[in-house]
Amino acid sequence: MEIPTSSVVEFRRASKTPCQPWVLVRCCAIIALTGPALPALAQDEPATTVNPADLENRAQRIFEAKEAIAKESASWAEQKPLFENLIALREKEIDEMGKFTATAQARIEDVVTKRAALQSEETERKLWRAAFEKEVLRLESSLREVIPLLPPPVKSKVGSSIARLEGAKSPDEVQLQERFRDILAILSAARDFDSRLTIDSEVREFEGKRYQIDVLYLGLDHAWYVDESGKMAGVGLPTPTGWVWREDRPIASRVRTAIEINRREIPPALVSLPFSGKSGRAPSGE
Repeated sequence: MEIPTSSVVEFRRASKTPCQPWVLVRCCAIIALTGPALPALAQDEPATTVNPADLENRAQRIFEAKEAIAKESASWAEQKPLFENLIALREKEIDEMGKFTATAQARIEDVVTKRAALQSEETERKLWRAAFEKEVLRLESSLREVIPLLPPPVKSKVGSSIARLEGAKSPDEVQLQERFRDILAILSAARDFDSRLTIDSEVREFEGKRYQIDVLYLGLDHAWYVDESGKMAGVGLPTPTGWVWREDRPIASRVRTAIEINRREIPPALVSLPFSGKSGRAPSGE
């Protein structure tokens, strides 16, 4: 039996077992009966004999291919929701990553802005510190010239500040804030002392003997002293090398009276004390 090669035979097995011979014979019979109805285009081609084994193999391959496609389709239908969920999860993660990146970028820009501001402040602070340190150096230099003029009570009150000021070999030995505090302490003590009368007691040596004396300071530029017996008296004045004391015994009673008035031991009274020509003050009363 001859079957035109242009005829397409589609065969599908009902199960995976090999086709029976009678099935093949029946198929061939169907093809033979329907052969004359095929288009005339196949008449020009030489007729070939179809091997039933080849036909069965082709049908087997077609069936296996369709079965594989069905399995893949079923598998895809089963796994499709999982992949869709996975894709949605990844899209959500990408969206969150985008938001995180935008937030991080904003923070980075904020940090950069603040860093630039801090650098600007640091530059200004360094300039201010340099100017401040220069001013502290100027004040320290001026104070070193003034320290010998300070009365002994002032030097005693701020002795540690004066010692640091005069003892520092280099400005870097003492912190800048400590140096400035020392300057303020010395100036404050000098200002307070200069604004009032101050009475101080000390032991001083005259003619080889030690005397307990009282000293009346008028600010920073005049002082008078007298001993307890009223025999030793004199005047003190500041100089660039320290205070100089000049003996002036005739003023002993007046100095003692002025001291007792300031101690409120006797009623107020007018007392005249000698002033040096270097002082710009008039003779004092009380």
